[in-house]
Amino acid sequence: MLVNISSGAYATDAVQLDLTRAKILGKDAYEKYCKERLLEGNSIDIYSPIKKQKLLTFSSIGKKKTVSKEQVNQKIFKNSTDLLARIIVLGQSTTLDMKIIMNYNLNMFPPAIANTDGSLVKNGKSTLISGILGLADSDSTINNLPSDGTIVFDGMAVFQQMKNIPATFGELAFNLLVSLISICKKYKCKTVHFVTDTYPIVSIKNSERERRSDGNEAVICINNAHQKIPKQFKKFLANGRNKEALVNFIYEQWITYEPASFKTVAIYFSHGKVCHSIIPKDENYCQGNSRVNE
Repeated sequence: MLVNISSGAYATDAVQLDLTRAKILGKDAYEKYCKERLLEGNSIDIYSPIKKQKLLTFSSIGKKKTVSKEQVNQKIFKNSTDLLARIIVLGQSTTLDMKIIMNYNLNMFPPAIANTDGSLVKNGKSTLISGILGLADSDSTINNLPSDGTIVFDGMAVFQQMKNIPATFGELAFNLLVSLISICKKYKCKTVHFVTDTYPIVSIKNSERERRSDGNEAVICINNAHQKIPKQFKKFLANGRNKEALVNFIYEQWITYEPASFKTVAIYFSHGKVCHSIIPKDENYCQGNSRVNE
């Protein structure tokens, strides 16, 4: 099995076959070139174009074929006409009410919600936010937060906005906690909700993620706090399993910290299907690992 060192992607059977026989094919092409163009009685001019081998490499993995909207519409039309032709032929031998049949969609997948391959049609999520904000009577921006309030952090957004990535996962967990506590203290809040996404394999979100993915994301197991963070941190976060592993690791790290690290700030950590609370009672005692809902 061949593996790309930089991306961690495994070579497919076709890519592996082409990579292993590249030298042999190159040697054969060289001998053919010499025989046909350099030796006596050559039949092809030496400056004639050389046929490209078109061998598959790691860069070929995950390449997507772009299809124009016109091609999609043509396929939808063809599917509809093919099905209609079958119905007409069937109607000659049976009693079918065409008025009733034509009330239903004749495509394999409803074009309003699905593409011709069965994948869901993508909608802009930002449009929903704009619509909701348009219903507000006034500006919803809050300049002054109430004291003793609660701050909710989108965990994945926090990860994506990180600029100075530390060397190890342990440092990442500690720096993240320090940053959240600092923001909480700045606005005089006493509670932090750190909320993260779930990444089930069978889901609309995962199908969209697979569509965007190039198929080269490596799944990395986080074994300890001293493990090095991948240099391509953004690419590491492109895999849902990596993000789930990172979130679980951060929680496992936080519950091992001294109560003084939380500075009396209560943290509710939502990950997977559960939400745990880490509530420091004082500098010497911290009530943690308490599941608050499921």
